[in-house]
Amino acid sequence: MTNVTLTPGPAIGRAIRDYRERRGVTLDAIARRIHTSHGYVGKIERGEVPNPSIGIVMAIAAAIGCTVGELVSEERPGAEAERLRGVIREARRVLDAAEVGR
Repeated sequence: MTNVTLTPGPAIGRAIRDYRERRGVTLDAIARRIHTSHGYVGKIERGEVPNPSIGIVMAIAAAIGCTVGELVSEERPGAEAERLRGVIREARRVLDAAEVGR
């Protein structure tokens, strides 16, 4: 059996949101399927739950229709775009700081 190390909360949360939105699944639908609140699922998506349990992640993946492996893979759809958005955000932050300094 292969050992799986889960991606930290914020990254796995973004992956969950990406897959959920691509498949048109609502937070409420996931919450009903896994018997929890939509607020808790939302907190996981926002990275406010630093280390969601493997059981919860497995249940969410099943509710969305993907595997845990897909959620933690760096090759998942949108992973590269997510990295680029982070680079753009950081560049904007640096440029904004430079503007303030003028």
